[in-house]
Amino acid sequence: MIPLTALTTLAHLYSLQVSPSFAYSSIILTNTGLSFLWHLTEEQNILIAFLDHGVAMVWALTDLSYGYHTGNLFEAFFLNFLIFILDGLTVYKDRDSYELWHSAWHLVSACKVFVLASLFSSSQV
Repeated sequence: MIPLTALTTLAHLYSLQVSPSFAYSSIILTNTGLSFLWHLTEEQNILIAFLDHGVAMVWALTDLSYGYHTGNLFEAFFLNFLIFILDGLTVYKDRDSYELWHSAWHLVSACKVFVLASLFSSSQV
């Protein structure tokens, strides 16, 4: 059975329809795929975890770069910071509630991606 945490990470793919560029779409696809694999392997594969978190950092930096170049730096910083803090809060949940809380976090994160991708697409110079 596919874990809920793996399924909910797929919500990030919805943002492909408003992605501002091929490069941004590539980051969405790569990180979503790695996150899906990480949760599918029940968070046991350290290499996938390293790659997943590494690409997530590249994604956040890409958001900041797009934010800077489109005049949406505050939004990019604020939303990424909020997602970072919320993710940290899910780590401290007990294992039984972690899956539910982290799945909800994936959905909030997917909303963040959609909002930023839409802003970046509509604000391109």
